[in-house]
Amino acid sequence: MTVTVTNYKEAVRLKWNDMLIALFVENAYLYMLGCHQRSDRSFFVRSRQFHVCARCTGLISGLIASPLGLLAPRFAFGGFLLAIVLLVLDGYTQLRGWRMSTNRIRLTTGFLVSAMALGALYKIAKGL
Repeated sequence: MTVTVTNYKEAVRLKWNDMLIALFVENAYLYMLGCHQRSDRSFFVRSRQFHVCARCTGLISGLIASPLGLLAPRFAFGGFLLAIVLLVLDGYTQLRGWRMSTNRIRLTTGFLVSAMALGALYKIAKGL
């Protein structure tokens, strides 16, 4: 398939889409994570569903950013606790039928928990 790119922004977007497809759509190892893979709770790129749901996408993406938590572990521990509370509240309120969550919220809460986890673990290991 040949794609004609007319400007830089379009080229960056195409490369970004290719990266997302390689990481989340064509990566067979993601099947082993135990994600429910519901289509209504997953992202799509070029009409292809990610192997994992939006929350798991956030958890995986947050791992990439987790070393940043080591820069300020004091804040990472509090941020981690707050992120856990937000993640649980999101899931619980949706489970009870009080509101509907969105993929953006699922992605964000998953990302925050995962991104803050390394800094929180470091803080725990050093002694609160």
